[in-house]
Amino acid sequence: MLHYEKTAATEILRGGNSLAVFSRGLDLGSLVAIVAAEKLLLSEGRPILALNFPKTVFQRLGRLLATHPAKFPIHLLPRHVSSSVSAVERFEVYGCGGIIAATPRTLAVDLLTAVSHLGDHEAKKVPTLSFLGILIYNAHEISEHRSETFVTRLFREYVGRCELEDTFIHAFSDAAPALCRGFHSAEKLMRLLGLERLLLYPRFHVDVVTSLEHKTENPQSYVDGGYGTHSSSSAGIELLELHQPMTALMKAIQDEILVLMRSCFFELRRS
Repeated sequence: MLHYEKTAATEILRGGNSLAVFSRGLDLGSLVAIVAAEKLLLSEGRPILALNFPKTVFQRLGRLLATHPAKFPIHLLPRHVSSSVSAVERFEVYGCGGIIAATPRTLAVDLLTAVSHLGDHEAKKVPTLSFLGILIYNAHEISEHRSETFVTRLFREYVGRCELEDTFIHAFSDAAPALCRGFHSAEKLMRLLGLERLLLYPRFHVDVVTSLEHKTENPQSYVDGGYGTHSSSSAGIELLELHQPMTALMKAIQDEILVLMRSCFFELRRS
């Protein structure tokens, strides 16, 4: 585990719903895996919902947790629930605990069903579920018109009515520029998702700079998120930024696009 990952994970796990924003290029997936592992260790079979995870990121999360020293049972490892599965079977999956991903529409339907049957003792097919929390990836993509916002609102309502304890909502993003556009974009996002803390880890953060240095006084081995040891003679990692130069044809296309944009603005001003 790199130093900045340990610091970020500690801050996230300290308590309270949070939005963690990493600089582009830092390993956000590793941080999510560290947080997910700690939550699973304390979950006691309570399900954790995963929202807006790309397929490749969710698969990597599963691989990292499968090789975790805690050796989680297979039913706690990340899995996807399809909408083709019946609602009864989905609730059985929720009841087994672990990290569960599904489409926002499927999760919204299931949470609506769970909320509507609270206190209904005749609804034997819909058991009361003790949800633990929600992990949200690429939080910068969430808006008030997205289904993920509705899912988090239903989750907060369900948690409040069931009086569940130690619940959480942790959102992650590595697209800081997307959260700087517009007026108070980060504040609006936190209000939509019900988040209380904003954690920022830019590339000039002290812990990030320390982790990215090529040489340190005390060389040591680093553990990648606690899932495998990698020895390094320089006790650091190398950060590379690759810039692809444009070809002559690409520059010509760019020039033509700029001409079209100027023409459009000119017509807009005239009208």
